[in-house]
Amino acid sequence: MSSKLLTLAAARSELGRYVENGTCDTATIDARINEAIQRLILKPEMQNSPRLMHTVRISVCNQEFALPRGVEKIIGVNINGVPTNIFHRMYQFMSSGPGDLDYRTWASMYTDLMDLGEAPYQFKIPLNEGEGHKLVAFSTNVDDMNVQIKLRGYGENGKDVVESLPLNVFANGVEGTISGDWTSQHLTSVAFRDLAGLSKPQTAGYVTLYAVDPSTNEMWLVGQYHPSDTLPMFRRYRITNKSYATSDERICTNILALVLCGYTKLTEDDDLVAIDNLPALKNMMIAIDAENVGDLNKATAYEANAVRLLSEAKANHEITNSNLMIIDHDRYLMGGMNNRRLI
Repeated sequence: MSSKLLTLAAARSELGRYVENGTCDTATIDARINEAIQRLILKPEMQNSPRLMHTVRISVCNQEFALPRGVEKIIGVNINGVPTNIFHRMYQFMSSGPGDLDYRTWASMYTDLMDLGEAPYQFKIPLNEGEGHKLVAFSTNVDDMNVQIKLRGYGENGKDVVESLPLNVFANGVEGTISGDWTSQHLTSVAFRDLAGLSKPQTAGYVTLYAVDPSTNEMWLVGQYHPSDTLPMFRRYRITNKSYATSDERICTNILALVLCGYTKLTEDDDLVAIDNLPALKNMMIAIDAENVGDLNKATAYEANAVRLLSEAKANHEITNSNLMIIDHDRYLMGGMNNRRLI
C-alpha cells in the first residue's frame, strides 16, 4: 500500500495514457479507472487494506440499523464494550439458532448482531395497525425540483406498488426546512408498507425520503441518498436480545465496529481512490483494454500482474507474514465472559 493518498484527478493524470491508446476523453478515463477499481477491490489482496478497513462507533436506539453509504459489511464488533458475534442471514433458520426473530419475543439469549442483507432504505417504514404511510422526498438543491425518482414496494394487502415521485425542495435549500402544508408537496398517491427498490437519476443535491402522516404532520426518516447514487442500497443489521425499558423509552446501544468498505463510484476530482497502487491500477486498465478487443491472453497476463503487485504491497504493509491465531474465538464457550469485567 502507498503512504500517499490518491485522488481521482491525480489517477486520471497518471493513468489516462493507458486508456484506448491515450484518449483525452475524461469520461472514458474515469470509467476505466472505476472499472479497474471495481475489479481489483474484490481481490483477497485488498481485504486488509488500510484504505478499506475503518473503525467506527455507532449509537443505535432501535433494534436495527444501516451501515453508511459505501460500507460493505461489519467484520468485527463490540456491543456496549463487549466483543460479540456477527451471525449471517441463515442464523434464523439454523436448527441450533433462535428461530424467527420477529416471531419469538425473547429473540436470543445474548446480545449479538444478525445480518439482514441489503435494502434500499436506512429505516423501515413504520406501520400503524398494519397500515403503511405515504412517502415524500426532498432535495437540498432547487435544480432538483420535480425531478422524478421511482419507488417499488408493497402497499395495502401486500399489493405490488410502483410509483414515480417528483422531488420537492427544502425551503431555501436548508435540510429539514419545509414550507407550506402537505397539499403543496408531492406525496405518493398510495401508502407504502415496505420499500423494495428505489431508483433515481444523478441529482444536484442530496435526496431525503420520509414516511408521512398528513393528518398529524408526523414524519419518519426512511433514507438519505447521495447525489451520484442511482440504485442505492444499504447493508442492515439487527441487534438481538435488545429490549426497551418501557414501550415509550428507547435504550441506546453503543457499537464499536471494524468495517470493510466496498466499491463506490468515483465522480469528483477530489474523490479518494481506494486502491492507491498506481502500478496495479495501470496493469488492470491495460488488461481491460486487451479484454475489450478480445485479446484474452494479454488480458489475463496483465490482470495477474496487477494482483501480484497488490500482493507485494500487502506483504510490505503487514507487520508479520504469519497467520493471525485466534485462540479465544467464542467468549460464551471459552470463559471470556467470566474473565472480562468492567472497571
